[in-house]
Amino acid sequence: MIQNKTLITELLSADEVRLTALANKGLYKRALKDAEGADTDFSENECGAELTVGGERCIIKAPLESSQCSCVARGVCRHILTAVLLLKRQLPEESVQELPVTKPGPAKEQAPEPIPIEENEQPQEQKPLSKKDLDRVHEAADICRQQLSGVLKRGLVREADSACDGFEIAAVRCHAAKMADAERAVREVGSRLKDCIERRAAFDERVFMHRLCECAALMQRLGGDGLTESDLGAFKATYEDYVGTLDILPIGTRSVTEGDYTGNIYYFLNMDERAQQRFLTYSDLRPVFYEGAKRIRRGSSEVWGAGVTLKSLMHSRMSLIGAKVQSGKLSSSAQTTIVSQQRANLNCAALRRLVYSDLREIAIELNSRSINSEADRLFFFRPKRLEGYEFDDMTQQLIITLSDGFGNAVRMSAKYTKYTGEFISQLEAHAKRMANRPECSYVWLVSAYFEDNELMLFPIEMYDFITALEERSFALPKMYEKTDIQAGYANNLGLLFDEAEDRLCEAVRSGIGSSLTDTERLIEKCSDFGLGTLSKLMERFFKTAESYRHSFDDKSTQALLEMADVYRYISLARKKLRLVSALYNMKL
Repeated sequence: MIQNKTLITELLSADEVRLTALANKGLYKRALKDAEGADTDFSENECGAELTVGGERCIIKAPLESSQCSCVARGVCRHILTAVLLLKRQLPEESVQELPVTKPGPAKEQAPEPIPIEENEQPQEQKPLSKKDLDRVHEAADICRQQLSGVLKRGLVREADSACDGFEIAAVRCHAAKMADAERAVREVGSRLKDCIERRAAFDERVFMHRLCECAALMQRLGGDGLTESDLGAFKATYEDYVGTLDILPIGTRSVTEGDYTGNIYYFLNMDERAQQRFLTYSDLRPVFYEGAKRIRRGSSEVWGAGVTLKSLMHSRMSLIGAKVQSGKLSSSAQTTIVSQQRANLNCAALRRLVYSDLREIAIELNSRSINSEADRLFFFRPKRLEGYEFDDMTQQLIITLSDGFGNAVRMSAKYTKYTGEFISQLEAHAKRMANRPECSYVWLVSAYFEDNELMLFPIEMYDFITALEERSFALPKMYEKTDIQAGYANNLGLLFDEAEDRLCEAVRSGIGSSLTDTERLIEKCSDFGLGTLSKLMERFFKTAESYRHSFDDKSTQALLEMADVYRYISLARKKLRLVSALYNMKL
């Protein structure tokens, strides 16, 4: 039995919530698996408890964050989590019985139960955070800003291997302060920084600069007053009750392998034509576990009280009661029940009315939408003809070019990986069918997005049995009729923005302690283009960087925020210009 009282107190507080916060949920689940049936042979000393887990030497200390492991992982690894779980079994019985959660106490010391909200009851307006909570948020935001500005001071070329540890500590502080959005942002910057330090091919300098600026802007907002819980974000998606019966039609399935997760995404059409969100998705993704070279995945789950997996229901039109939806995503809630099923008929009027035949309409519609999930990017598109298809060996992408009947063409691409070979083969088969039988009518379910001033499509499903209704009524707005002239100016502005971002990347790469090149010419060039605000923002950032090099004052945080202002201007300007460029670039 463990004798160290301080360590006993720490172990008693090491519940699932705390251990997950120390690492992540995936490592915690793996630790639970490793701890099953494992022997607990430990020794105590002044530092804490020492034991061997998975061939690694672990020293568990109080606080648990200071525990050490002999493996190469930084921070709290799965060995440390497993060791903590094993040591909890060795707690004296009397200490476990004295846990506060088992002792009846005065009501004022217990957290009140949340009041359930009825379906027709709206949650009350959130109140500002208390001074204590606000101070914790401000403190965590300051720690994050120090880590972010540290990158700008030193530059990527001078970052030490231990730099990622600071971001992990900052992320833990964000978690403790319930700053969900901040934790995610900091962890992403830390992860990309690790890619850079380890010289991974996945590292993209420009994307890192973008995330650095976005994270800095977020921390600046969280450093203000009058914050509410909604300003901090949520760790888990909040699903809202769908009022009434939800009638859904299955329209497609896509296999996905992303990072440590694999499974399927299922696509549905809401048959209520008055609904604002017509497309819905359900993600059946499970973590991937590694045992040597073997890859293991849990089976698909049963949903909505059907007693079978969703994959077996994808030929049935279903009516759900108690459905829960969040940004177009369906929940697997046990409160959701299938009340009726019938054979799915995709060649129905409700679906045919959603089929687009003009690529310009898709581009304008996509640009006007607020994109919160993949469901907001989905379209049915009926091409006039197949212009061609090829596999690009350089980018490892299958590219299919489709055109409409109005003189516009767009590329539809899918990248080949070791997990998408079957999908690529299916797409090639679809393309060959279109080439061999051009007289037939085809409809594609696609996910649309903008990339490098072009409208791009990602294919999900193709149908050759959906008949056409009357053509959709669409007229190109007058403001986009002269795209030839507008696109030329937009292209020149795009080149200017590229040059401006190159200077920001140079600052991040070499640090503001190094001299930045060609800054005066770039400031003048922005002014010549009529971008006076951008010119002033860049001049302010370059002056602060110059002041940092010739002064003992640490203005790195100020420089970071000024760089974030430059990036934000460029980002908003690119968004305004992308539609004009996309309309011009899709012309045959």
